[in-house]
Amino acid sequence: MKIQTGTAKIGHDDSDWELHKGHGPRTHRWVVKYPEPFAVPPTASVSLAGFEARSKDDENFRLAVRVVKTEHDKMKLEVKTNGYMKVMNVTVTWLAYGS
Repeated sequence: MKIQTGTAKIGHDDSDWELHKGHGPRTHRWVVKYPEPFAVPPTASVSLAGFEARSKDDENFRLAVRVVKTEHDKMKLEVKTNGYMKVMNVTVTWLAYGS
């Protein structure tokens, strides 16, 4: 069994990042490549390690991260927010294991 871990940071410096603009539901997806490919798509998990954000008028912070898809050499991650949250960046930790 092979186990790989890492961290990934994404935010407003990415040209497709929209989580710091507007309001309402917003989603951003991005790809993280594994340091070494797996023989078959691994099982993967992701967790929130940190973020920079602000909200309007003491509104609750709403932020979720998840693995959307795994492949033998990469995985697609997703971060979501809602309301008036202005998310500047997100840092996640991830773990992938398999053959």
